[in-house]
Amino acid sequence: MFMNRSRIISLLVVAAGAAILISGCAYFNTYYNAKRKFSEAENDNRSRPTPAQTQTPVQPQTTPSPPAGAGVQRDVRSPEKYRKVIETCSKLLEFYPKSRWVDDALYLMGVSYYRLGELDRADRKFTELVTIFPKSVHVPEAILFHARSLGEQGKRSEA
Repeated sequence: MFMNRSRIISLLVVAAGAAILISGCAYFNTYYNAKRKFSEAENDNRSRPTPAQTQTPVQPQTTPSPPAGAGVQRDVRSPEKYRKVIETCSKLLEFYPKSRWVDDALYLMGVSYYRLGELDRADRKFTELVTIFPKSVHVPEAILFHARSLGEQGKRSEA
């Protein structure tokens, strides 16, 4: 029993549609997983006790600003979650560079690097976001984070 030509074409069209749907789901799932992990990391950091809650007096910071480009030591509760966000978003950028979630991935990576104190890397991601996607909803916050990062690196005039 042979299939007629129109039935074969119909099956090929359905198979192609399914492949497109599955690949679309793949990059959405990649972004979704990164965003979920990012939310968990942010929630972990928000739930940290403040110095007033731990009864530890806050000492004024007497250390000089770090040299330009240096990382900043951060007290982050879940650094492994931020690392996972960066890893997942990197995969999205590598395998799905035309995805509609690229600007979101750049933003999540930038904030994750910022939270980890890797300010040079954060700056690069925020600059990429603002340059490549100037109309992204993330641009205002990216500019703010970028300015904060530059200020922390002692680049006050650039900030």
